[in-house]
Amino acid sequence: MLLKGVPASPGIGVGRAFVWAEPSLDYGSVVFAGEEAELARLRAARRTFADEAARLAKSLKERGSVREGDMIEGHAVLLEDDFLTEEMENAVRSGSTAEAAAAAGCDAVAEIFMQTDDETIRARAADMRAIRDRLLGYLLHGKSQDLSEVPPGTVFVTRELTPYMATGFRRGDIEAILTEEGGKTSHSAILARAMGIPAVMGVHGAVAAVASGMTVAVDGDAGVAEPDPEPARLADFLARQRAWRESVAALGVFRGRRTEDLDGTPRLVCANIASLKEAEMALENGCEGVGLFRTEMLFMDRQSPPSEDEQADVYRRASEAMAWRELVIRTMDIGGDKEVPYLDLPKEPNPFLGYRAVRFSLDRPELFRTQLRAIFRAAAGRGNVKCMIPLVTGCEELEAVKAIAEGVRGDLAAAGVPFNAEVPLGIMVETPAAVQMADALARRAAFFSIGTNDLTQYTLAADRLNPRVDYLYSHFHPAVLRSVERVVRAAKAAGIPVGMCGEAAGAPGLVPVYMAFGLDEWSVNPASVLPCRREISLWSAAGAREVAEGAMALETAAEVKAYLEEAARNPRWSPPRPGVPPERRACPDDSLPAGQGPVAAPGSGRRLWSAPRALRPGGFSVSGDRFLEDGQAGGSGGKWGCDVLARRWEGGARAKAGGRWGGKEGRGEERQVRGRAGTGFGTGNEYEPKQNRRRRRDAARGRRGSSWGERAGCGQDHGRRRAASEVMDCAAGERRGGRNVAQGFDSRVTES
Repeated sequence: MLLKGVPASPGIGVGRAFVWAEPSLDYGSVVFAGEEAELARLRAARRTFADEAARLAKSLKERGSVREGDMIEGHAVLLEDDFLTEEMENAVRSGSTAEAAAAAGCDAVAEIFMQTDDETIRARAADMRAIRDRLLGYLLHGKSQDLSEVPPGTVFVTRELTPYMATGFRRGDIEAILTEEGGKTSHSAILARAMGIPAVMGVHGAVAAVASGMTVAVDGDAGVAEPDPEPARLADFLARQRAWRESVAALGVFRGRRTEDLDGTPRLVCANIASLKEAEMALENGCEGVGLFRTEMLFMDRQSPPSEDEQADVYRRASEAMAWRELVIRTMDIGGDKEVPYLDLPKEPNPFLGYRAVRFSLDRPELFRTQLRAIFRAAAGRGNVKCMIPLVTGCEELEAVKAIAEGVRGDLAAAGVPFNAEVPLGIMVETPAAVQMADALARRAAFFSIGTNDLTQYTLAADRLNPRVDYLYSHFHPAVLRSVERVVRAAKAAGIPVGMCGEAAGAPGLVPVYMAFGLDEWSVNPASVLPCRREISLWSAAGAREVAEGAMALETAAEVKAYLEEAARNPRWSPPRPGVPPERRACPDDSLPAGQGPVAAPGSGRRLWSAPRALRPGGFSVSGDRFLEDGQAGGSGGKWGCDVLARRWEGGARAKAGGRWGGKEGRGEERQVRGRAGTGFGTGNEYEPKQNRRRRRDAARGRRGSSWGERAGCGQDHGRRRAASEVMDCAAGERRGGRNVAQGFDSRVTES
């Protein structure tokens, strides 16, 4: 039996099920004891909640779990909210018991959170339910839940995982989490990802389908769980679990390093955040900035909008936390279905297309001006703050925003208030209208950020929160990819940077496609920073172009997804083998320099050998020629690499021209030009230079035909010009020692 749900935290977990039996919170038999007595009981329970939250938060922080501690403290702050307090106490004064009042107040606030389409805000509803259940536990039982009895090697199964349960886990005891409620953006899912525990949430009937003690296998990447798997299936899950653990351990080499592709070209991986706490989490995961700071949270769960000073303080602290890294602050995407009681927003039949984002901001200019003033003030003396406007559909909206911003700058200057007048003003491109007008908008905006979540649902006319049309919602749809390509092309033509901040930004299969398009920046959730950096490191520019060309030639989302997932399953990187230090791991036949590891090319069944740039221990010397382990020749542009049967050597001419030497057009054969420009090697293909066998080409190259022999300034060389080897100078990567590669690295190798 296969249980399906939401992939909330990646990884593979296998263990014995522990089905959590929730204590009864039924208060139907509780008798109203009078207003004063019930108010006293309610206030006592709230004090107990606050005291225990402070104790638990302190304990967590002392154990190094700062994020979890901050989250518990945040619950205590929520419980002290004036609106919630008033709701509860008014219910008691109307004749409700303390239990009924606590439940009604928390449920009312949770319902407000659930009315929004923003998953981050919707996740707050689960927090309110956790607060409700904890309060009821104090009122009914006088104590909180205790998870000390959970044994090691457990798959924890429950109706809904509260942050208190998650923070009560001992690290290493929980193999996986399976719940009936919750989703990717719930605080419990965030905690599971932070603790590295695979989790599948939203599995209907999970508690009834699983019995304590039963072996359960959980796939947090696919969002599935299998109770009591067959022996063969169990063996497969265990093998995948070992591989996942090795890959997670190997991600550590990407922490604290800048993002580079396989060619060594710098890229940028930033994080999406909604609070200062998430900014800290993003930095811990090695982000290179914040590509999206959602400011709506500042306006939620309160009785009046945040003041200019309050907003400026939050933005300034976020800017300081990022230091030199960029901070892109998105103005409030509020309105429509995002219920904020004090704003008196109307109910709408179609909130996705309604009164929200920039439309709301332009209609409420005083709120908008206050936020812009706060952003400009927070950027005073700092050069890392950018301002981004959501849901822009045309030039009129952007011009109106720029006019208001100019007025705000004038007011601040006239008042003598310190501010930054040069804060770049960019837009989110997330509507088909903005895609069509991208060239005109690029002439007016300082930067673009592509919001793939809304862009996908608007392009495909498929509500991303409606399960009945979920099958239509796909970032792999050719229409969506063509839209992204068009936006990037318009930004490049105008000379402005373009990033992406939707869920699709971190999808492994799509990374090389976006690289080929020319995307400058990826902004992902904090837990995805390192995986995204690793994925970028696997691809060269040439390899990404070939994969993108293959994907863009396809006509359905299913075809594109299958093609790109196959490419992602054959990356140019793999984790170190157990017991072998990553900086000294060797090829199976030990015929290569230590430090190289297994990789594979898309479309090929054979294994190649290369190491990611992050794993290089340094330079080596082969017959006086320096090279680096991942195959890039230092200072020359030449490249080294091999497969288990053959070696390759590419000279500097290819590095300069991007062409391929010595092949025969239309036949796919290659030959070596001894001691000079060697042989060309297309990403995703294999060759055997000694035997001149037919080159195996992947689907992408097969569709677009051959491109052999191209070289800078000389047109095409189809392998008939022996003089080609004479046109390269030393600066471009001449390597007289290249013949050593074909001879099996038989020359002396010394570490330089």
